[in-house]
Amino acid sequence: MRFIKLSLILGALFHFSAAKAQNYIDLASVQYQYSLPSQFDSSADESDITEFSFSFTLPIVLSKKTVFITGGTINKYTLDMVPKGPSTTISTYLFKAGFNIKHSEKVTGTYLLLPKLASDFESDVNSNDFQFGALGLLKFNRKENFKYKVGLYYNPDLFGTFFVPILGLYSKTEKWEVDLTIPVSAKATYSVNQSWSLGADFQAIVKSFNLHRAFFYNPNQMGQKPNGEYLHQATNEISAFISHEFKPGIILKGQVGYSIGRSYRIYDNSDKIDFGISAFKFGDNRNQLNSDFTDGMVFRAQLIYRLYLDDK
Repeated sequence: MRFIKLSLILGALFHFSAAKAQNYIDLASVQYQYSLPSQFDSSADESDITEFSFSFTLPIVLSKKTVFITGGTINKYTLDMVPKGPSTTISTYLFKAGFNIKHSEKVTGTYLLLPKLASDFESDVNSNDFQFGALGLLKFNRKENFKYKVGLYYNPDLFGTFFVPILGLYSKTEKWEVDLTIPVSAKATYSVNQSWSLGADFQAIVKSFNLHRAFFYNPNQMGQKPNGEYLHQATNEISAFISHEFKPGIILKGQVGYSIGRSYRIYDNSDKIDFGISAFKFGDNRNQLNSDFTDGMVFRAQLIYRLYLDDK
């Protein structure tokens, strides 16, 4: 246990020396989110969405310039994907492993492999449940409290090969903290005092899930071999939040927001795009099998365990 604790601290201190602007690491978080019922386009039926997620990060120092990073994330969504249909739970189990490398006094690189299982897990796991993504991110320290970043995310999603070019910056003053990772996320935080803070954030979510349960294939049709179906999730969420640190490193955060352009679309497994780059999809002639439901309010509660790298 002492070795694990020492590794965490050393890894955290290395991270601090490579990126002085941010003086903490969020080692673990638990989140619950609820979206109010929204009406389907094709009927008066509605669907709400509940989400549970857990994530953790474990940095372990290897040398003065290299930290091994490992961790994982679990996401579970429960919703109705078709009018009058059964409630369905879809899940992702993501594992991350890679390195944070200090290339120079001003340049640090993070390189991660991101294998995951994404499915409704209604039957035995197969190859369609597995995806193997990767992330590369370079951070450039311009000043003690300012840095910018560029990178690329890749994932072989079920709808087709998907790339996300990343541009961002991080800035911190006595009261304000701004962290932009465009087009994935953006967050601005204002510290009222040592315990309370306010802010706003944006998240863009794109995922795909294998569906073992057939929603639209009719097994009684003679001579038809099922290809299976997959779910393409896409949504943008903007929210305001308030957080309270009731013990050092233990933070409770509440958020209220709204989804924009939300969709949970079902497609045949053979129906794919050529490739996607961020919000742009090339060769997208897919036939959507279900109907969309409207955007709506989102409520989120999150518990965070934070490790500070200097005195708070």
